[in-house]
Amino acid sequence: MRKLVTVFLVVVGSLLWNAAFAAEGILLAFSSDVLIPNYSGSFTDVYPDVTVYDTEGMEDPAYPGKIVIPQHPNFTYLEIEANLAWDYSPTAGLRQIQMALERNGAMVPVPGRLNVKEDASLAGQNFIQHGASAAIPVQPGDIISFRVLQTSGASLNLKAIDSTWIYARGVNLR
Repeated sequence: MRKLVTVFLVVVGSLLWNAAFAAEGILLAFSSDVLIPNYSGSFTDVYPDVTVYDTEGMEDPAYPGKIVIPQHPNFTYLEIEANLAWDYSPTAGLRQIQMALERNGAMVPVPGRLNVKEDASLAGQNFIQHGASAAIPVQPGDIISFRVLQTSGASLNLKAIDSTWIYARGVNLR
């Protein structure tokens, strides 16, 4: 009887552990490096082309490389994280990733959005950049896109390695 109870508890514990830590949301990546020109007055749009998983239906073939907020009764906010691996650069400079939110064809300012700017002051090294948004309010049909800039003095690759990804998940704060 003791073995049966132990096995039962191990199975239940395993199920609870897996349920508590199951992947949710959408994880996007790149299949190849993306060449980002030196900043000349505007950001460069980037379009992740690999969907590692999408458990909330945020991928829409009509908007490749973007996140589209689905119809969902408990999906009122979105949290976004990004991790970017920039290629080796012999010079220092600024690296920035920013999200944009489009609603009904117009860009919408969003307090708490992902907008991370860092000075890659160590010339001659690869640079990893990470940032996260607050829980930002969204509506079904909103379109989230991403753009970057860099000021190394020359074009620089955003590396398509396991350290470069964009993750988002819907949350309900009510």
